Amino acid sequence: MNLPFWIKVKKIKNGMLLVDFRNRKFYLNKSILLYKVIKMLEKKYHKEKIIHILSNEVGISPLKVKLKIEALFKEISEMLLNDKNSKSFTVAPTDAPIDWSCLTSPLGISLLLTYQCNLKCKHCLVGSFRDLQILGLNVEDINRLAEQMETQEILKISLNGGEPMMKEDFSRILEIFYLHNILIELSTNGVLLNRENIQLMNNFHVLTYILSLEGSNSKTNDFIRGDGTFRKIINSISNIKKSSSFSEVEVEVTYGKHNLKEIEEIVVLLENLGVSRVQFARLRPWNYGNNLQHFIPSKKDIMYLNKKTIELHQKYNITVDGDIPISKPLGCNLILGFEILPNGDVLPCRIFEQCNNKKAVLLGNIKKKKLTTIWQSKKAQRIRSITYKLAEKKPCDLCGNFSNFCATNYCIVENYLKFGKFIPSVDQLKKCEMHVEI
Repeated sequence: MNLPFWIKVKKIKNGMLLVDFRNRKFYLNKSILLYKVIKMLEKKYHKEKIIHILSNEVGISPLKVKLKIEALFKEISEMLLNDKNSKSFTVAPTDAPIDWSCLTSPLGISLLLTYQCNLKCKHCLVGSFRDLQILGLNVEDINRLAEQMETQEILKISLNGGEPMMKEDFSRILEIFYLHNILIELSTNGVLLNRENIQLMNNFHVLTYILSLEGSNSKTNDFIRGDGTFRKIINSISNIKKSSSFSEVEVEVTYGKHNLKEIEEIVVLLENLGVSRVQFARLRPWNYGNNLQHFIPSKKDIMYLNKKTIELHQKYNITVDGDIPISKPLGCNLILGFEILPNGDVLPCRIFEQCNNKKAVLLGNIKKKKLTTIWQSKKAQRIRSITYKLAEKKPCDLCGNFSNFCATNYCIVENYLKFGKFIPSVDQLKKCEMHVEI
């Protein structure tokens, strides 16, 4: 049995976690033997070699090992085909059958390769950071990172920016992660994704592309992202779908008053292009976005958008997520991984870059500390623990139904930026600006 490259396995306390990244599902199993078999399958071992190794290891006849392996293969097949044995990628306690504290290392991590970008989007989260003079990670740093990830079974790397494709030695970086059996996800503006570059991505098994789009037409999109970008992004999505049989395309849309009336048109456009998922996240006054105050959505706008995305998710054959995703992606920075900045600094989530006092949430630097040391540090564990608490109980219901879509109830990063605390106090909540119409 040959497993596709997007299915990975990770040893956890009391068993193993089988992760199907392409279909966004994970499976729990207590069989260490199954874990060993899958690890050998990842190394392309033939069935006879696996039987021989396990027979010598456990001291039983090759025939008995063969029968056991055949039963395990059948079990794997049933796990992958039967949704009853799986759970979708969500960190909500009501949906997750697993205490994620069982992870002794991250499941996946995000790496900001560079702050450089070939675009100057008006709402850019990186914005002024691109002017920073920093000594970024070199190929040797990346190789050490990949070696640790492989050893610690950190299964996925999400490459971000800026525009990650502008990082020097980008193709070499892809190769490094590929050779270390690490699944690659690429967040890109899509402008540089010509057919030659897409073929390069195929060579290194880039599984997921996350692109950004701001409207259903060039007028709305190009107002934010620059002249000609709409056409280039649409062409890039089309080329990915034509050139890769395994890659998934997801799109992120920053919504505000400039594109709120185009939500359904955007969904229809992306469904027709074969996009698997679209995420709508509201415009915030962070970095360059602070210059777009007149486009920031009101409470009424936010309610409309989130109710609309639920409707569209049911109406169309594409996953449509609002501010609180229907299907949260694996690799949530706070629960399952963390963010590495271009200089090697580690934050629980990249949004913490927007706060003035990053030292309070800085977890370390990969040039100085090992990944597992950072992950298991008291500060990292405390932040993850608070995230669990926030997910278990909404701290605020002063705005009625709006609380279902307010970041105060699910995002410790935005709380930290807004209130200076991961979970705001009662007095702070009473003074929250969302109590009045913006």
